[in-house]
Amino acid sequence: PGLERIVAEEIQQLGITGAKQIEGGVIFTSDLTRLYEANLHLRAASRVVVRVAEFHASSFHELERRAKRIPWDQYLRPGARSSFRVTCRKSRLYHSDAVAERFADAVAQKVEGAAFSPAANAPADDVDDPPADEAPSQLFIVRLAHDNCVVSVDSSGALLHRRGYRQAAGKAPLRETLAAAMVIGSGWDLSSPLVDPMCGSGTIVIEAALMARRIAPGISRAFAFQ
Repeated sequence: PGLERIVAEEIQQLGITGAKQIEGGVIFTSDLTRLYEANLHLRAASRVVVRVAEFHASSFHELERRAKRIPWDQYLRPGARSSFRVTCRKSRLYHSDAVAERFADAVAQKVEGAAFSPAANAPADDVDDPPADEAPSQLFIVRLAHDNCVVSVDSSGALLHRRGYRQAAGKAPLRETLAAAMVIGSGWDLSSPLVDPMCGSGTIVIEAALMARRIAPGISRAFAFQ
């Protein structure tokens, strides 16, 4: 709840009203410009996804019918590669790989030359860069809970803790997003001396310096929406 509160406050500081904390995240409504700004400026969020569909599905027939109605060509260009990260909880459709295959078939019927990259079904926040030998793919996140299916498209790409300034990391590095949340949560005023007695690779003080200098955390990286 503390992290979600911090992210909600960051969203409000961007001028986006109506941000609401939910289990595991924060939801808000905005236009494309604000979406880009959220990716560029949010310091504590892991990724920004866009909800593209929500529907009931208790059978594969129903899932296939609903999936075909999604305007996939709005999110994928011809010949693009896509991947689906699926989680199923307390639903009649519980085979995540089979669900992903149905969505991939729906995309293939809508987007010319679309390719499908199977994704391991780990929790969505653990999704990161594709293997070095694999072309980048557009990630879609599918959550099935109590037969309710929510489909979202990832606008961030690599998780947002990948700022672009980290060239090497030691053992068990602290994620930049968590370090930023710790600094924000501490109530630091951006001007008083800041001391990190546990300093390892300097993540906390680097994030603090970015805040003090008003440097956007995503200024040195690329995003999926590009």
